Amino acid sequence: MNKIKLLDDTLINKIAAGEVIDRPSSVVKELVENSIDAQSTKIMIYIEGGGVKKIQVRDNGIGIEKNSISMAFKRHATSKISKNNDLFNINTLGFRGEALPSIGSISRVLIESSHNKRDGYSTNINYGKIDDIQPSSISTGTNIVITDLFTNVPARMKFLKTEKTELNLIYKYLKKVFISFPGIHFILNVNNKEIYNLIPVSLINRINEIFSDIKDNLIPISYSHSSFKISGYIGNLTTLKKSNSEQFLFVNNRSIKSISLNKTIMNCFQNLISRGEYPFYSIFIDIDPKEIDINVHPQKSEIKFKNEWVLIQNLSTAVKVALKNKIHVLPRYSNKYNYDSANNFQQSRLN
Repeated sequence: MNKIKLLDDTLINKIAAGEVIDRPSSVVKELVENSIDAQSTKIMIYIEGGGVKKIQVRDNGIGIEKNSISMAFKRHATSKISKNNDLFNINTLGFRGEALPSIGSISRVLIESSHNKRDGYSTNINYGKIDDIQPSSISTGTNIVITDLFTNVPARMKFLKTEKTELNLIYKYLKKVFISFPGIHFILNVNNKEIYNLIPVSLINRINEIFSDIKDNLIPISYSHSSFKISGYIGNLTTLKKSNSEQFLFVNNRSIKSISLNKTIMNCFQNLISRGEYPFYSIFIDIDPKEIDINVHPQKSEIKFKNEWVLIQNLSTAVKVALKNKIHVLPRYSNKYNYDSANNFQQSRLN
């Protein structure tokens, strides 16, 4: 058996990067979420080469103090939690202090920031090595430029897909964050072409901007419980698709994966749709952070609920209440569906 020894920091960061940063979309996610946590009202995202060549995120947030710029790229350094109890009362999207050092260990990074619109400073990180802090001309917020992603980890590079596939994964994530934060101005530029320029609007207008084919086919959800609030929109039957790519679930504005909650929503449609059909929905659950645990998954995409069964019951009720308005649910399906006098939808497929 080989001798047990401590790993050096560079190798530790590469191992950590494998858990947090597995492809360009993971980098975009972490940088954009940091910008949101920094109270930004405008976030600009620039992508080249599917994110491998370049990822740039610039915001107008509160910025980073000079003495904290280098610290931000050290493991387990964060401004978002400071004591044990904070882990169970998290109000930010990022909190572990793992993302930036992980990114810095597998790429070249330029970071420049102006804290509260004071003098700006910058530094470069080359595969984990942090240069000295230098003055910068930046006057507002933070600008981070990532290049040469994974070039020092060829094994990871080998498992990346085509540029188109990696770009589609970035789009998939960004659509979630665009919906989750309609009050933020987002600009997305891909290979020097502007793809989105989304000014702050209401949630329904933001959804309509991103999914133009479902305009006027959304049903609002608004439901309150003593422990949480459920809101958002579900699509009527004209929004049915053959994939579930347009189903979004947010808890405290964080996009999450939940088999049980998604199943609950789909069960409400069980007498309306056939197997393999998926309606649009964008549902928000606002809940006390103390009632959930988001320390389940390294990428913070899964959540544990203290009283999940209560939430499931009330989510089911909220969706069913929204579906009671048959005119809105079946505006163009009168030739395919009927409903009985007991207000239960019954499917009558035409042969």
